[in-house]
Amino acid sequence: MGLNFVVVDFETANANYNSACSIGIIVISDNKIVDKYYTLIQPPEMEFHPKNISIHGITTADVMNAPKFDEVWTDISKYFNGDYIVTAYNAVFDMCVLKACLKEYSIEYPNFEYFCSLQLAKKLYKCENHKLSTVCEHLNICLDCAHNALFDAVATSEVLIASVDNLINKSWQSFFHFFSGINWNNFIDVKEVKSLKTKTSKFSNRPNISSISPSIDNFDSSHIFFNKNFVFTGNLTTLDRKEAMQKVVDVGGILKNSVSKSTNYLVVGIQDKTIIGSDGLSSKERRALELIESGQSIKILSEEEFLKLLA
Repeated sequence: MGLNFVVVDFETANANYNSACSIGIIVISDNKIVDKYYTLIQPPEMEFHPKNISIHGITTADVMNAPKFDEVWTDISKYFNGDYIVTAYNAVFDMCVLKACLKEYSIEYPNFEYFCSLQLAKKLYKCENHKLSTVCEHLNICLDCAHNALFDAVATSEVLIASVDNLINKSWQSFFHFFSGINWNNFIDVKEVKSLKTKTSKFSNRPNISSISPSIDNFDSSHIFFNKNFVFTGNLTTLDRKEAMQKVVDVGGILKNSVSKSTNYLVVGIQDKTIIGSDGLSSKERRALELIESGQSIKILSEEEFLKLLA
């Protein structure tokens, strides 16, 4: 088939994106796993948050003799040179970690495109939710140890392989049609973000929607967002949430704080793994899925899908 994928998964020590403490990489060629890479990483600051430790089990003692990211990069840079199709489950998180680590050590950013395997799973599979363990169970894939970077990368690879096989078994036309509809992103465009918002700052930093008003007088009533109700959840990477909200009201959209039956669009950004529930979803996304299941017409958009429709 000639398609070469690289699946990457990071775990972090704390809320700072540059605090990568482990990485797992899987190489797929001709829809088979042909190489695996895993290492612990010593973060620039040895501060492990209890929440993060409870997720992946890695502690300060584990990484005392581990290489720092600049040393790791000499081994893995070959996977990000544009020869591979890069993907990750909830890719925005892993791409933000990669960019922050590169910046920390003043390493030149590589130029490659990536897509999100989570978005692929959402488009292909009807599951109770789309956390990696649920999709693996749906596809009868064994997930040996959740939140171990290598095992998560292997599981994501198995989901990708199964998805490609299913599409090709239908027809090559189905395969190319599906992947041409996936949101492709350039790593260079990933916003440099220092850290995820902590639980205490989550609401204090949230824009007050009552303070956001249109900056224009006349709206294009033919715009897809005109007179539609919008809710945002998670952190956006290419623009601030307030800026995104401003763009919505400037095309005639209506901002809401919570998801309800009147919601038309829920825009989902990157979620803090230490805050969201065990199913990998924010409370807003969970509520939206419940309403969709009951027959409500709510569209859940990734940041990339939101920007594409906005334009």
